[in-house]
Amino acid sequence: MDVVVDFMRDFVAAEHGALMSMYTERDDTAFAAKRAKLDTFYAPDVPSDLKAPATRDAAFFKQSAAALDTVQPRVLFQIQHYRHPKVGNLYRVYVSDKIRAGKTADYFANLYVAEKKGKLQIIAKYLICLECEGTGKADGKKCAECKGKGWEHFEGTKIPNPGELVEVRKLHKPDNPQQLVEYEAE
Repeated sequence: MDVVVDFMRDFVAAEHGALMSMYTERDDTAFAAKRAKLDTFYAPDVPSDLKAPATRDAAFFKQSAAALDTVQPRVLFQIQHYRHPKVGNLYRVYVSDKIRAGKTADYFANLYVAEKKGKLQIIAKYLICLECEGTGKADGKKCAECKGKGWEHFEGTKIPNPGELVEVRKLHKPDNPQQLVEYEAE
């Protein structure tokens, strides 16, 4: 589990560095190098969601400067280790968004990590359901948007059932009271 925690901490640092570079670095080559480093954390079928506009001109950098206070490294909340029947060791990593107003840290995504071709990679992204805010219920009923799961598949391998839970590593409590209940349940 320590290796996965280190992998995710390295991912968060690389992602934040690439994002800050996109917003502040006028040298496209320097930004491209940081973006290429970020891409190494993802499986080939899971693209990074860091997309720079085709033209990063003076207007882009002026607008970016105003938004820099919302750019923060993702918070790692917890990592759940599963034994998946096909993938083997599978890790579900609960993370915040990388763009956050204020200082609150809430669940935003689940990044699934597994070993592929001898190295850890992010193989799937699931985003929190906006309809039910991850609870699986809307208006007192099973959420129709996420079918009661609280999460929606975004990219990569679909993982309807992660398998047998082996271990949970808690790293940071979420600020959202509903999410805190789920966090403390495991």
